[in-house]
Amino acid sequence: MDGKKDINSIKHWLLMGLVAVGGLAVFAIIAMVLMIKFMPEKKLPDSEIEHTVASEETILSVLEKYDPDGYFLVDTGIKNGDDVGEYYDHAFELTASIIDTVVHEEFHMFTKDGNDNEERMYMNKDDYVIVPFTETYNTIEMAESVPENCRTIRYSNYISEPSDELAANRYGAYGLLNEFCAYYWGMNNDMALLPWYESQNNTAGEWEIWISLTESNKLAYAEFKYYILHYLKYAKENYPEVYNGIMANEEFKRVYNETEGRFAEDIAAYEEKLKDLKKVLSGIGIIVKYNENEVFEVRKLWEEVPTSIELHGDMYLPLMEELDKPEYKEIEDALK
Repeated sequence: MDGKKDINSIKHWLLMGLVAVGGLAVFAIIAMVLMIKFMPEKKLPDSEIEHTVASEETILSVLEKYDPDGYFLVDTGIKNGDDVGEYYDHAFELTASIIDTVVHEEFHMFTKDGNDNEERMYMNKDDYVIVPFTETYNTIEMAESVPENCRTIRYSNYISEPSDELAANRYGAYGLLNEFCAYYWGMNNDMALLPWYESQNNTAGEWEIWISLTESNKLAYAEFKYYILHYLKYAKENYPEVYNGIMANEEFKRVYNETEGRFAEDIAAYEEKLKDLKKVLSGIGIIVKYNENEVFEVRKLWEEVPTSIELHGDMYLPLMEELDKPEYKEIEDALK
C-alpha cells in the first residue's frame, strides 16, 4: 500500500511540475509577443539625409550622391527653367516615388531639342544619340490588333485611347521608344537609390512604396517592349515603307538595343533584391511571404491580416510569353 501511495505521490508531483513548466512556457510566449508588439521598432541604419519636404534642393542632393544620371537630367532641366515641383505639387515628403517621377519626366524634357523631326536620347552624361524620325503611322491604328491578354494597364493611355498630342501616338515607334527609355531611367533611379531608401525606411509599409514603384517600372519594360515590336510587326504587314524606314534607322536601333539590355539587367537585380529584402525584413521582426511574380506579403507577429503587395506577374508574364513568339523574335533580331 505504502509503495502505491509513494508512486501516486510521485505521479502527482510530476504532473504538477509539468503543468508549472507548461504554464511558464505559455507565459514566456505571451510575454515575448507583448514585448515585440510594444517595444520600439528596430531601426535600419540612420541616414545622412533626414526626412524632409521635397524640393529642388533635396531632390538634387539625393541624386548627386546616388544617381549621377538622374542628377544630370534633373539639374539640366532646372537650369533650363523646368519647374520640377509640378510633378509632386510642391507639398510632399521626399520619397523614392517623387524622385523616380522627376527623373522620368525630365528625361522626356531632355529629348526635346527644338526639332520636331528628331529626338535627343540621353544614354549617359557624355553620350546623347540624335534619333531622326522616319515615316510613321499613328499608334492608335494598331490598337485592335493587340490581343486581349496584352491589353494591360497602360494599353488605353498609350495605344487605344491616347490624346492627340501624346508623342507615343503622334510619333509612332519613336514616341514609344521615348516612353520605353523614360521608364528605364525611372527603373535605373529606383535601383540606384536603394542605399538611400534602405537608410530611410524601417517598416514594411514604407517598403511597400518602393516595391510597388519598381514593380510598375518592371511591367513598363514588358509593355513598351511589346508595343514597339508589335508596332513594327503591324507596320511590316500594313505599311512596309514605315517598317523599312525604321529598320534602316541605326540610331533608333542603337537606343532600343542598349536600353533594352540595361532595363533587363535592372529587372534581374530588382528580383534578386526582393529575395534579399525578405531576409532584411525578417531581421527586424517582420514575417515575409514572397511568391515570385505573384505577391510580396508582410506581417508583424501580432497581426492577423498581412499587408499584401501585389506583383504584376498576371500582366508581365503574358507579355513576355507573347514576346517569345517567333514573329517578335524575328523582328527583334532584325533590330540588332
